[in-house]
Parts: sequence; structure tokens; C-alpha cells
Amino acid sequence: MQGNIVHINRSASLIAAMLSIPMASAQSVQAQASDSTLRFEVVSVKLTPPSINTVAGQLRTIDPGRLHYVNISLRDLVLDAYNLKAYQVVGPDWLREIALDIDATMRPGVTKEQIRVMFQNLLADRFGLTVHWDTRQLPAYSIVIAGPGPKMKESVAVPPLGNTTGNGAPPPSLSGPGKLDADGFPIVPGPQRDGVGTVMINGRSRLRGQQATIQDLASELSRQLKYPVTDQTGLESKYDFTVKFATPGWSGKLEDIPELGIWASAYEAMQPLPDLAAALQSQMGLKLQSKKAPVAVLIVDHVAKAPAAN
Repeated sequence: MQGNIVHINRSASLIAAMLSIPMASAQSVQAQASDSTLRFEVVSVKLTPPSINTVAGQLRTIDPGRLHYVNISLRDLVLDAYNLKAYQVVGPDWLREIALDIDATMRPGVTKEQIRVMFQNLLADRFGLTVHWDTRQLPAYSIVIAGPGPKMKESVAVPPLGNTTGNGAPPPSLSGPGKLDADGFPIVPGPQRDGVGTVMINGRSRLRGQQATIQDLASELSRQLKYPVTDQTGLESKYDFTVKFATPGWSGKLEDIPELGIWASAYEAMQPLPDLAAALQSQMGLKLQSKKAPVAVLIVDHVAKAPAAN
């Protein structure tokens, strides 16, 4: 099941796909593409123009035989290529600052795993990327049941609409001015899409799940906390839930977004939201326990700041 995070601010709007944590050996080995012959048929890689880099969000589309990325950071490209979470890549800070536009063609029918291998080969060919695996002890969290028990509502199965997948609901759309609820979150009309998604706006986060497992929640929280989160509840049902909390690591800067009908002054008067741990306990009956855990990480040994010429 996939989730998404929608960051709402003046500089960017981003919908990013969830990535699963791969299994990796604790032994340090040279990370190489599993098939060096897998490559895009035609590919163009260019630095994103600075004017676009500073104002636009990311765009990623993959259609049969074609791939189109706009303003993707070099760090995110490494994450995609090796199917990693952000905390699993150790490299220079400037990896986040290098933005790329990529257009590529490929034979129809390639799998998601094969596309990842193509990206690994592209990074080696065009950026001279060399990496190796290591294992490090990192902060981690477990979700456990708190107090009297869970407060979430078990999902009721809903038949699909038409010939679409899931419940037939489209991805959330935040284009154009709209109404805000009492806590400052956009009210999106229509049915919610199955899965877990988070809206983050002016230091406030709303995480919603529909037909979602606690493992789906754990995957989403790992993006919020930027460290591994595992499900230790033993709960196996699917749930519908909403939890609202203060965005972890928020900069503290309120922003106006007139095109969405969002004004910083409105947020100044709002009651503060609880932190994530308190919100999970009071609103969902769940608790976060902190710990240390061994995590496979990819060490970037060398990478160029610009791609080789097309």
C-alpha cells in the first residue's frame, strides 16, 4: 500500500511515493548494479535551471516506455535507484542541492526493479557514483499499544469504483483556493484515497489513513521522524484514522500561499497541536518507544556535482 506526503509551502509542493527498506548484508560490500547491461534506451540528464529549482516542486511520471523527472535532487535519485529511506544514505550535504531534469525512454514492459537498476547504471555512467554498504546503529522507534487500547476505527471494505484500482478515489488535489478546517488543513472534496497520506502546512501535520495497516502507519512515520519505525502492536486489521500534530523539525516560519487561500495570520491565532508522540497516544491509543537498531546504510564514496554531457 502506498502513501504520500504533501508539503504545502511557498517554495514547493511535493507528492512523494513511499519507499520500502531493503534487506542488506551487515558486511560492507561494493554496491553495484545487479545487471550492468540494463540501461535506458535514450536518456537526457540536465541540471534543473536555477529559476525552476527555487520555486517548483518535484515532478515524477513513469509511463509505458517513457520516464520524465523534473527538479529531482541527486540525493532523491540515489534513494530511488537503491530503494532506500532518507536516513539510509550517508553522503555530502550538497546532494540535496543538485537538482536534475531527466527524460528517458525504455522498452515497454520493464519492471520497477529494472528501472531502479537502470538508475544505478545511469548514476555510475553520468555521475561516476561509487558507493559501499555499511551497518550503523541509529535511533529507531517501535509503535506499541498504549493504555486502554487502540482508538482507531476498523475499516469497512468498500467495493472499487469502475475499472480503477483501490477504492477508485483520485490522488488528492490541492490546486486553487479552497476551504480550511479549524486546524488549518485544506478540505479536499470527494472520497479519500486508500492508504496513508500526510499534509504538512505551516508547522502543522495531518496524517490520515484509510484501509491502512499499522505497518503502513509505521512506514509513514519513518518519513516524519527520519528514522526507522517498526510495528510492535500485533494488530493485523486495517483501519481508518486521522491524527494531527506539530510537524517534527519545522523551521518556525509561517508563510502566505494566496493561490491556496492560505494566510500566515490565520495560523498565528490557532491553538498549537501536540507533538507526534502525544498525538499518537491521545488520538490513536498508540505509543512510540525509542531504541537503537542496526540499519543498513549506503555510503557515497564519490559522486560528481554535474552529469557528464548527454
